[in-house]
Amino acid sequence: MAARLVRRISIPALLTIVLSAIPGTANGQQTLTLELNRLDTERGGCRFFFLVKNPLDRAFAKLEVDIAFFDQKGIIIGRTNIEFGKIRKQKTTLHSVSFADFDCAKVGKVLLNDVVACGSQITGGEPQDCLDLVTLSYRGKVEFFK
Repeated sequence: MAARLVRRISIPALLTIVLSAIPGTANGQQTLTLELNRLDTERGGCRFFFLVKNPLDRAFAKLEVDIAFFDQKGIIIGRTNIEFGKIRKQKTTLHSVSFADFDCAKVGKVLLNDVVACGSQITGGEPQDCLDLVTLSYRGKVEFFK
């Protein structure tokens, strides 16, 4: 009887341990979250607001991403790199990027094509592949995906 009780307790505990080791699980505590929060039309251009949420115990000296913009029909209308700069550990930061001569109303989807640069201060700023370290979210009608 005691052996069955141990099995019942250890399976949920084992699942908790396994799931917490997978990025993006454990209540989102394993990944950076990049959120497309809002788009604003301004003087013939468009301003994008991004929230970068870093719940990790490490900072990043630089975060630079390759972004592509698509219209409502899925046709590409632009592409650029956005540098978010230093990302502090256990901190959420707001970043805004303005694009002149860019119509917010035409944007239907935004693609995170790649993470171009991601340097961890712990590793001395050496470049590393951080695409899997980033999860995405968005508010509003413009989808943000990878």
